Amino acid sequence: MILNNFSKIIKKSKTKKYVKVLALWLKKHISRPAKNKTDKIIQSECWYAENKYGDFLIIPKSETGRNLTKSLYNYVQSLENLDVSRFLHKNKNKKMY
Repeated sequence: MILNNFSKIIKKSKTKKYVKVLALWLKKHISRPAKNKTDKIIQSECWYAENKYGDFLIIPKSETGRNLTKSLYNYVQSLENLDVSRFLHKNKNKKMY
């Protein structure tokens, strides 16, 4: 359910900075009052911390939260790997230097 909701946000996103999109999405769901099941689950399982430089940290509160953050991060990593793979495939025969 949560991964499905996040994947919809990624599809609408125009940026390829998936980790930043994940951070903003989690921050939005943690900082506002719970409106739906996704908000309730994220708020009960994760903390979000950010410093003045824009660096952020997502901290799981439990084993379930650890699995949730790991799944979200793995999804983001797989998207980034897919983008790199597409780039390399597209530029396979071009001289890079």
